Amino acid sequence: TKLQQHRRIVSHHFNLHTLSCPSETTTTPTALKSSPGGNDDSGSETAATARPDPSILLSAKSDSEQKLGVASIGAGILLGALFLTSFLGWLNTVSGGFLGTILDFVVPLPLGLIFTFVGATHFFYKDEYAAIVPPKGSWGGLWNVPTPGADKLGLSDEEYHVLWSGVAEVGGGLLLILGGLNAIPVQIPAFLLFALTLAVTPANIYMYTHDAPLAFAPPLRYPDDHIGRG
Repeated sequence: TKLQQHRRIVSHHFNLHTLSCPSETTTTPTALKSSPGGNDDSGSETAATARPDPSILLSAKSDSEQKLGVASIGAGILLGALFLTSFLGWLNTVSGGFLGTILDFVVPLPLGLIFTFVGATHFFYKDEYAAIVPPKGSWGGLWNVPTPGADKLGLSDEEYHVLWSGVAEVGGGLLLILGGLNAIPVQIPAFLLFALTLAVTPANIYMYTHDAPLAFAPPLRYPDDHIGRG
């Protein structure tokens, strides 16, 4: 019958198509195969997060080069911050104070929540944060910040900095939220958090100079992501 002939044609076409198409297991790209350790990371992901040669890092340079390099990075960040604040001030002036009013109304609440949340993570990921705190003597001896009371508390220098900065971030974030609710002048927490940001910036510089990763966060590409963060 015509129906049987049609079925034979469809079956024959299907068989030809199956024979002509290689199976998925034979076309799996090498980059997508499991690594010996059992990880299924793709080749592109591995390439994107490849670490730099340690010899090119600032930490591999002489003490004097490290000091000069860190000073230059700090100066660049400071100049960038001054330029940004000046630019925003100019925009606020041009807008007749409108921009400042909008920022004071919109920014404090979400930014306060971010600071509060990030500060709280210092207590859950203490060891991970400690890994990006510059040890004493870093950068050719440039970093020698005191840690009063750390020994009595049974804390390492790195843990000490992680915990006090976590408390400060939570406190500053809550104050900024209060500022956003007009309970206190928003300028007070804004200044305190600006000072705190300056205090923790060395940890971010250390991540760049020593290629120190924050274990629970996505890996940063070197040096592109560090430049963007700066």
